[in-house]
Amino acid sequence: IPLEKPVENKDLLAAMLRQGAKDLISRAVQAEWTQFLAQYQDVVDDQGRRSVVRNGYQPAREIMTGIGPVVIKEPKTRDKSGQRYGYIWSDGIYFNIQGDEARQCILVIIGITEQGNNEFLAIDDGYRESAQNCKEVLENLKSRGMN
Repeated sequence: IPLEKPVENKDLLAAMLRQGAKDLISRAVQAEWTQFLAQYQDVVDDQGRRSVVRNGYQPAREIMTGIGPVVIKEPKTRDKSGQRYGYIWSDGIYFNIQGDEARQCILVIIGITEQGNNEFLAIDDGYRESAQNCKEVLENLKSRGMN
């Protein structure tokens, strides 16, 4: 019976331990995030929608553990309470895709905060930059808590 080299077994064991560490850290971060959101579950806007909400993930990053580097993703939250925009605008970005007769349009909504920072607010696809498409995207923003 051919036996594997001890080095290969060590690499396999290290990989299993790193995966276990990654899973443990991910569960701990998720539990902390859930607890954080629970603290703010009663903070709502004047229409009863939550002000502190989940907003995807931060970019994955590598952290060093005792058994080597582990890549993790941290959840992002967004506090929508009190966020005010002095100005918002929409812009249509057109793409020519081979084989399509109609040009694809991506509608982007950007807001300028009162502090002067640009914030990406929404993106949606369509076939043209029209008042109807813009209205639909803005209504979607409103339904998600933007006033």
